Amino acid sequence: MTIFNYSQLEKLVIAEEYDAAESFCLKALDTGIEPIFWQTQLGYVYFLNEQDIDAYYEKAPSTFQSLVAKNAENTNAHFWLGYIYLIVLNNPNDFTLELNEVLRLEPNHPYANLVLAGHPDCENTEKHKFLSKVLNQQPNNLRALSQMADLLFATNQNVNAKKLLNTILMNEAYVEEDYGIMNQYINDVLTCATYQQDLRQEAKLKLEQ
Repeated sequence: MTIFNYSQLEKLVIAEEYDAAESFCLKALDTGIEPIFWQTQLGYVYFLNEQDIDAYYEKAPSTFQSLVAKNAENTNAHFWLGYIYLIVLNNPNDFTLELNEVLRLEPNHPYANLVLAGHPDCENTEKHKFLSKVLNQQPNNLRALSQMADLLFATNQNVNAKKLLNTILMNEAYVEEDYGIMNQYINDVLTCATYQQDLRQEAKLKLEQ
């Protein structure tokens, strides 16, 4: 049990008080209690602080690089490092290496499969495999449902594509709740739960075409 109240960190992040959130994590790390947990939270804070060039482009990658170096089996650290290589550093080679390591450690990791499926270099057969794994874990992940429907339309599997669009229309979105201060980002970007009304409208328009 940590002596730091995690809800206080959540409040700081929600308020976008990232400097205070950084200080909170650093003080927690100074206690020596749960260093992997608090270093991970620190990495999240840097990543979320997109307006701070040093935090976003330097500290976030280096924090997760350090986590991976010290904890080679840490699936979560590999995932976020790979994700940062992709969307922050535009480094597709290291992105692929890290996410492949995630899948070696945890083949059904939903977000690793999802991000790999969305990469432009991914072939349709691989996309189908990756998205199927996501939907096995999170059947109502709207981003995965939408991407799979688009893939099925592109490969002339219209009946199955429409079934997925109807799933979007008829079901509540999967909402991530297990990542603490990263929940909002994940629900914005990786599940699209935040934008479920927009996704439903898009699904409705596609069904009417």
